[in-house]
Order: sequence, then C-alpha cells, then structure tokens
Amino acid sequence: MNRGKIFVLAALALVGALFGAAHTQTLATRELPASLKNASTEARWHTDYDFTSDIDRARELLEKENAGFETAPIVKKVWKRKKLVSEKVVGQKLTDFTVLLAVKHRDRKDIELIRMSKDGENPAGYDIDWKKANGVNTNFVIEHPEGYSILAIKRVIRSGKKNFVEVPYTPFTADIDTPMMRAKGLQYLLSTLTAAGADLKKNNVASNASPGQSVSDVVPLDVSLMLSIIEHIDPARSQKEPIEKLVNEVLVTVGANRKLSYAYAISKAKARGLFQFIPRTYVAINKRYPSAGLTKSFAAGMNDHVNAAKASLLLFDADLAQLASDKRSLLLKDKMKLAEYLAIAYNSGARRAVLSYESGGSSALPKETVLYRDKLRKTTLAFK
Repeated sequence: MNRGKIFVLAALALVGALFGAAHTQTLATRELPASLKNASTEARWHTDYDFTSDIDRARELLEKENAGFETAPIVKKVWKRKKLVSEKVVGQKLTDFTVLLAVKHRDRKDIELIRMSKDGENPAGYDIDWKKANGVNTNFVIEHPEGYSILAIKRVIRSGKKNFVEVPYTPFTADIDTPMMRAKGLQYLLSTLTAAGADLKKNNVASNASPGQSVSDVVPLDVSLMLSIIEHIDPARSQKEPIEKLVNEVLVTVGANRKLSYAYAISKAKARGLFQFIPRTYVAINKRYPSAGLTKSFAAGMNDHVNAAKASLLLFDADLAQLASDKRSLLLKDKMKLAEYLAIAYNSGARRAVLSYESGGSSALPKETVLYRDKLRKTTLAFK
C-alpha cells in the first residue's frame, strides 16, 4: 500500500473520531493534543509561558501612545490638449510611518516601548530584524540586546479607500510560541464555537439541510474549528513545512490576540476576519436564516467572533442543503466525506462541492481547492 493511501485511511479513521456527534458535546473541554503541545518551538527564552497578561499590559501602554505616520494626497489630473484643466484629490497615500514595539525582557517585569522607523532605525540602538514586511503581521525579532520578546506592536493601516488608522496587534513570533499560548488559542476557538452553537440551539434555528432539526444538531462544530484554522495557513507552506508548526502559528496568534484575532486580515476577494467570510455570502446567509439574529453589518459581524462562527455554521447547513436528500443522508453518515465536502464548498462554492461529491474525485476542483482539502486532512491528523 502506498503512502498516499495510508495517509487517507489514517485521516478517515481520525476524522470519524473527531467529528462524531457525541464529540461535539465535549468540544469546549478538549485539550491541546500532544502532537501540537509537544511540537518543536524556536522560542528563545521560555519553554512554556503564558504571555497573555503581559500582552494585555503591553496593549494598554500602546493605546496611550501614537506611533505616527505621514500621508500625501492622491491627485487626479485632467489634461486637454496638453493643458491641465482640472485636478481633484481622490484619496491619500502613505508616505512615512513609525512602528511602536512593546517589548519585555525575560528577567524583568517592566514593559518598554521602542519607537522604530519603517527602515528599522530606533533611538535606543536595538538591532531589530524581520524577514518579510507584512503589515501588522510582520514578524519582528530583537537580535540585540538578548533576552527581549515582542509582545505587541502599533502601526498605521489603511481604513477604507481614503483613510488611515493606527492599531495595536500581536504578530506571531517564535518567542511567544509556547505550549501555553497554543492552548490559549485553541481554547478561545473552542469557546467561541461552543457559544455559537449554543446560541443557534437557543434560538432553535431550523436546518435547511435536515428539516425538523436545528442547525446546531446537524453541523459538527469540529468542522468549523478545522476551517477557522486552515483559513490562515499558507497553502504553499503547507506543502513544505510540518503542519503542526503551521497550526501552532495560528493558535498562538489567536491566543495572543483573542477578540482581535485576524481583525485586519482581508483577502483580495474581501474575505474578512477569523472566519474569512466574503460580504455577498454573509448577506445571503443573513437573509436565509433570519431567526439566527446575525449582525446586519458585515464588518461588525466579522469582528464579533461568536457571530462570525454562527455564520460559518449556517453556511455549512446551506451548503449541505444543495445536495439531493438521498445523497445528503449518505454524506451525513460519513464524517470524513462530510468534512471534505464542507471544506470544498467553503473554499470553492457549493456547486463545485456537489460536482466533486457526485463524481467522487477532484477533476472538477481548482488546484487551490485541492490544496485546501489537503490542508484539512493534514490539520485533522495534527489533532490526533
């Protein structure tokens, strides 16, 4: 038997255990699995440490300070016969900015603020490095002096088409990648999903996929847990790096930021936030399930993680409803195929998920969606 078949069989067995109906009842109490807890870390100063209280103190300090930035107008000029006939300011562009870093030495209680130019220069003379600029998610590292961890940063981001705003955030860094922080992230996701399921149950939101049942009884919460994680794993990296490392990066980011987790993650398709919904899908789900009481505003709805989790569960129900009743009944009995179907629908739409399920293969799927499904399988195995 080849390695690919062994991998799929292992995933089938594991997902059957993870996505069983009884398991959803204990979702909120699940502990960080050993494969993730014991995965290697590059943290330099702590083998295990809970940074959340330090991060909260750092954020309080950052809220009181302005980082600073400069903008210039974007001017639209109209020329006629080589003569300028009109000009109009149509927006602003960022010309310069400063980043505030909240840092703590491993042997001290105090938190320091370091003001750094966009090029890395700072009056304190710290040696600060980063491999790739990525907005609020830039992974800054203090190389010298030794012993410092970055708890949070504050910098400017674009707000709408014309404005800019300064925001605090905690980017993932290896220094805060400890088992405790991984567990904090998992617990935040579990409590969010459990609250979402309980709210749907309380409001008796009827399932479109299984008439006579509540959405919360039809859609496994674990599926939403896996998808909330893999949405933030780079497909290219998932083909080259250990999935445990990538899952832990997401969990640490969530544990550090909690209610702010991925608040500024907006894709080219305008997918937003922790659960990466796009506006038109959110509007459609809101109309389809009025009794769910979803927040009307898309941006506000995505920033409220319980609300966003409810939307994801409702979307799964709507996607299941696209299958013929006989095929849907079979799918609901096969937990692995159910998880894969919902992942494909989440990434590529229900129509492609239906075609893929009916054909029993990947021929109807874009390469991006095949990689997305593979991330689901690998992430599921990481939770064994």
